[in-house]
Amino acid sequence: MIGRSLRERLQKLFASVGKIGLTEAESSGEERLAIPHTFKPSLSFAHAMIAVAGALTRIMCGSLLFAFWGAFTIRAWQSKETLAIRVLEVLGLSIGFSLLMTALFLTVSLLVSRFSRSNAPASKQ
Repeated sequence: MIGRSLRERLQKLFASVGKIGLTEAESSGEERLAIPHTFKPSLSFAHAMIAVAGALTRIMCGSLLFAFWGAFTIRAWQSKETLAIRVLEVLGLSIGFSLLMTALFLTVSLLVSRFSRSNAPASKQ
């Protein structure tokens, strides 16, 4: 009896998994594929290129920031002799890195949204 109720609960839980989203009649072939949520199949070529440029900018600038900040942190660690000062310095540099990385991502997102809006076709009234 306990096994049967567990089986029924599991069937109810997993029965709805396949029903999430659009049915095959409601969606096109591209919409059924696993496409990231920021890239919609109805994007124009210009909007897709803006989104790709934003993603590549995030990757390249984030990688460069990580590399230079890591090298600077190692150099700062080696220049101090006291462990307490080293830890405090690396903690401050880590907080600074987090803030700069956040600012970088927000700036790129803002630029991508502005370019997407300025490149949007005028709506017909």
